[in-house]
Formats: sequence, C-alpha cells, structure tokens
Amino acid sequence: MLIDKYTLIKRIGNGVFGEVFLTSKQGTSIKYPTKKIEKSKYLKNPKANKYLVDEISILKDINHLNLLKIIDVKENLKYIFIITEYYNGGTLDQYFDRYQENNNHSLSENIVQYIMIQIIDAMKYLHNKKIIHRNLSLENILINYEDEKDKENENIMKSLIKIIDFGFSRYLKKGELSKSILGIPLYMSPIILNKLNKNLYYKDVEFDEKENV
Repeated sequence: MLIDKYTLIKRIGNGVFGEVFLTSKQGTSIKYPTKKIEKSKYLKNPKANKYLVDEISILKDINHLNLLKIIDVKENLKYIFIITEYYNGGTLDQYFDRYQENNNHSLSENIVQYIMIQIIDAMKYLHNKKIIHRNLSLENILINYEDEKDKENENIMKSLIKIIDFGFSRYLKKGELSKSILGIPLYMSPIILNKLNKNLYYKDVEFDEKENV
C-alpha cells in the first residue's frame, strides 16, 4: 500500500487501536513504524475517537529524547496513518528476558539506574506539560542502540530508552483527577486490581470514566 511518499512493507504488530506496519520512505533507505487506523471504527465510538485525537495531538506536542517521536500523519478515505521514528533494540521486557538467560542473574544496579533515570526524566517532562501516559509498561518502553555493534552486543549503556504507545494518554488540567482504569492489570496497584475481574489478567482493559478510583 502506498501512502503519499511512504510504502507499507509488512505488518509487524498490533496496537490497542490499530495494526502496526514497517514503512519505507520513497527515495531513501529509512524505515518507520506506522500505525494504521481504520476511520470507521472511531467514528462509531466517540470515546475511541477522542483517544485518537488526543494521541496525535500529544505526539505532535512532545519533544524529548526518551519519548516516541512522530514523523508524519497521513490519511486517505478509509485510514489514518501515524508514522513514527524507528528504534532498533526491541522492548525492555525482551531485553530483561535475554539478560537473565545469558547472565543467570538480575540486572546490575548501574543498568537499573541508567534505565530509570531516563524513564523518570521522560515522565517528569510529560507531567510538566500536564500529560499523563496511562499505559506505562515494559512492553511500551523500547531500546535504541547507538550503532549496530552496540545492538549486537546488547550494550544498553550505549542506548536511549524510548517510551511509546500514547493511545491512552491525555492532558490533565491542574486540580483535575483522572477516574478511568486503563492499561495492563499486571502493572496496576493492588487497590486498582481489586476493581478488576481476575480473568482480565494480562489483557489490556478500559473502564468507563464513571468507574471512580
């Protein structure tokens, strides 16, 4: 499929609100992940439509080394395409699994500090802009290595942490509280989990705004 100057090469995943494709830009060797969103699904669901509008608005508004960078937004009669920067190192949960398997011990304190400093700085930036992410998880944090050698050696100390997936993000006015229960139960606090059906574990869930925390 051709979208303006971009070509969808292959599907590489599924997001909460759409498929994700690897995309190339004509005339270059650059590749981008692209979220393909069917318009009709959003037009029928006012809440989902608001999530999409908020996601695009927030991605255009943010500019931080540790946050997903938007490249372009394209659309045709049927779909909206959100084109973003490509990161080469996979997710943090994949890295943790490989590290444990290869080293037979947990992460060193230096590595944990290196990762957490970047995550905290990114979240501080978002909160200063009155933005809440609402779906922070190991699966939504990617690694971007400086070069192929660092990637091959999985030298995470030569990488940048990148927080992605702003599908549940929103602006929050001063003094306002968010009352939705969103995201992955595995990463929620016990008080929130008490509100969930135990059968929902490991699934993305969304509750109506009337579900007060």
